[in-house]
Amino acid sequence: MKLRFLSDIKKSGKSCKPYDGERIYIDTGSVQWDSIVSGEPCTYEKKPSRANICVQVGDVLFAKMQGSIKVLEITEENADNIYSTGFYCFRDERVSPSYLKYLFLSPIFNTLKDNKSHGSTMSSVNDDNIKRIVIDIPDLNEQAKIVERLDTISQAICCQKQLLQLLDELIESGFIEMFGDPIENPHNWEMKELGEECDIITGNTPSREIESYYGDYIEWIKSDNINTPSALLTQAKEYLSEDGLKVGRCVDEGAILMTCIAGSKKCIGNVAIADRKVSFNQQINAIVPNSNSTWFLYVLFILAKETIQAPISMSLKGIISKGKLSKMRFIFPPYELQMEYEQFVKEVLKYKKQVSMKLEYYYELLNIKMDECFLAEVQ
Repeated sequence: MKLRFLSDIKKSGKSCKPYDGERIYIDTGSVQWDSIVSGEPCTYEKKPSRANICVQVGDVLFAKMQGSIKVLEITEENADNIYSTGFYCFRDERVSPSYLKYLFLSPIFNTLKDNKSHGSTMSSVNDDNIKRIVIDIPDLNEQAKIVERLDTISQAICCQKQLLQLLDELIESGFIEMFGDPIENPHNWEMKELGEECDIITGNTPSREIESYYGDYIEWIKSDNINTPSALLTQAKEYLSEDGLKVGRCVDEGAILMTCIAGSKKCIGNVAIADRKVSFNQQINAIVPNSNSTWFLYVLFILAKETIQAPISMSLKGIISKGKLSKMRFIFPPYELQMEYEQFVKEVLKYKKQVSMKLEYYYELLNIKMDECFLAEVQ
């Protein structure tokens, strides 16, 4: 049975109506693969304009943006959230929600979606594009068999992700065990202003009017490369040229990059470690340790994120200026203890690498099996 989006498989979801109290808003950045990893409570009066999709159990959402695989099957657990208009929402009685979820996760569907995406700043698929995608759907019994096979691999992925989360918790609990809560400071470690212990550099954007500033010489990091579950910076999509670097700002391996300007408070204070030399834009402050452990500071900033965010006003665009960050006071235990903790972290990271490799294998296996199960085309 061949079904076309929009004409056969209808868009679902309704515009948000006034409500009392707070509801959780889920934007595309709140979703990783097929799971919600964060959310932001908001009242109806103060919700973002894009917070305008209300769903019901059985709906399936996918992110419209090119190169972005973010899919959610709506269940009782997540049905009361409000979702961004950056998602498409579909349902059809002839297609099980779980089958539709795996279809939206599949490489074949995302290749078609990406090839039909358009836009000058952020490419995405629209109604004119999506209605050209036709999928070949088996009957519900066969759909159930396919879902069962794919669920087996998904459960293995879930186990590896849970293990990675436990290892992250181990790194944080190791910090608490050695140094205590960094805000309460029960061990009375010396408190110093961050600017006394580290160099702080705010990034910039070389003029877009000078094309020669952009090329392939050095990565130009943006907040998207920081606001991820990874402790290390992800690879930038845009690079500066050698001329661009001369007017840009850069740091070497070992610096910590922090999101300092964002439209959402939850992103401000996010940190990632540079494991290579990079340049970066003005939404980012780089913290360069002088006589402190990079990994100690990284975990310190994670545990102190609420304190870092405390002075921020979101009445305008949220920002942590270089000056404010420099004046913030943190614990600074002896360097030898910091390095002892860093060695512990590196041992945990070795195991995390093994788990991550196994997780990558299961993702590859799932992609292979999904491509074997689904048929889709553009007409």
